[in-house]
Amino acid sequence: MMARPATRPTATRPAATRLAAMVLASTLAAGPAFASGLSAPVVGTSSSSAVARDPAAVYWNPAMITRVVDERTSEWLLGFSILYLHVNYDRERLGRYQHPDNLRFKAPVPEEDMDPSRTGPAGSATASDFIRLGPVPAPAPQMFYARKLDDDFSLGLGFFVPFGAMLEFDDDGPQKWALQSVELLTVEAAAALSYKAADNLSIGVGGGLVGGQVRLRKVVDLASTPLMRDAFANPPIGQPNSFGPDAPSEVRELDVLSRPVDIGPAFGWSWAARVGIAYAPLPDVQLGVSYAHRVPIVFEGGFTLDMDDPLFTEDLVAQGLKYPAEVNGEAEVTFPVPPNLNMGVDWRIDDNWNVGANASLFFNSVVDVLGAKLSSNELVQPELGLGTDAAVDLPRDWSDTWHLDVRGMYTTDDWFLGAVLGYHTAASPDATLDVASPDGPRVVFGATGGYGFGAIDLIGGGLLDLVLDLHVQYVLPRENTGSDYDLANGTYTLVLAGGTAAARIRF
Repeated sequence: MMARPATRPTATRPAATRLAAMVLASTLAAGPAFASGLSAPVVGTSSSSAVARDPAAVYWNPAMITRVVDERTSEWLLGFSILYLHVNYDRERLGRYQHPDNLRFKAPVPEEDMDPSRTGPAGSATASDFIRLGPVPAPAPQMFYARKLDDDFSLGLGFFVPFGAMLEFDDDGPQKWALQSVELLTVEAAAALSYKAADNLSIGVGGGLVGGQVRLRKVVDLASTPLMRDAFANPPIGQPNSFGPDAPSEVRELDVLSRPVDIGPAFGWSWAARVGIAYAPLPDVQLGVSYAHRVPIVFEGGFTLDMDDPLFTEDLVAQGLKYPAEVNGEAEVTFPVPPNLNMGVDWRIDDNWNVGANASLFFNSVVDVLGAKLSSNELVQPELGLGTDAAVDLPRDWSDTWHLDVRGMYTTDDWFLGAVLGYHTAASPDATLDVASPDGPRVVFGATGGYGFGAIDLIGGGLLDLVLDLHVQYVLPRENTGSDYDLANGTYTLVLAGGTAAARIRF
């Protein structure tokens, strides 16, 4: 096939119809994958953990609620966090590509059609932003409450942000086939009940309702779809091609097959369940273990796919098929949020010093595929038995990850100051890593401090502490040379930060 033929190939009607379904489903399924790298940097404060005596135990370890209110009736942690994200991607093309306005569909592509400028460094893509509402950074809530019900039982409540991101890249940047922009925000309302089985042992259970929304834009490369491969290979075209999920770089990222899509806003909800144990083998040593189980979040919303190219709007009319320049419909995307296990230890060295550690294991390997369902009247072909719905699974193959954080705290009668150092491993393998899942081994630093004002009449005589907290996660530069089919090779860096201001009130 010559580059830019006067007459474009035709396609069979059923193949082209299913192609649109596959394109949209693949796009939507890929979208929520960014959650692997974009969890909120901290829930509670940097000192919160599976053994911390603060109301954020609702999230970290429900068994610790009884320890929070051992000596008092109730305690509040009320505040907000400002979340910031910076992603940088330097693309390195290791494959070879033809000129983007060509129509060579079968590899190997003749040398004269190859574009020497599309091999090697392909430029940088950078995005930085706060979670915001319009132009103003939006504070993410941190609200936790613990209350003693009687000598044996205690109650905890919480409202917080477990995931959040807002990024906008250059629409025509080297990352556009993975992501152009994304807006993600989830909130959780949780409750926990803790039972003191003995003076040094407590157990707890809890659960939460998670709701969120997502919107994203990207460019879909139709050369990666198996139905595009079949549409051209089957009669009446009979045109050999190299399309499909294993398409080589030589036939990818062609202008005619690069279709923009806008997804959302899509809204979803889920729930989480937690159990925990807290045990003090010695008066100054606290141990804690908790497990959080989560069910998939199902996002539902609309999509818009730009099909404004003669290949889709004009060239198939003779075969009885014509797509509108803009295809619209409804989408349902299921994202399997991984469960996790937390383990902690805290040692009170003396009246001033505490040291401790928290280790977490995230079972990300449950995310082997992401599923999407689509619904659109523009996909219906009654005579072919094709209805309004289509479904597809997209492989992800994430890995389990572990987090290790060590903490130290110095406390006086009036103030306290603490620090956290940590290391977290990565979930996304080289094969599926891209700017929609910006992930990698990361180092963690947190600093927290507060001042106690004592009893305050304005809050009913409660003891008031003001707390300031900074938590930063830095993904070490990750050079990827193993991306499937050269989709996203290059170097990635990520900075995720949260600044929290809170009031801690004890009655």
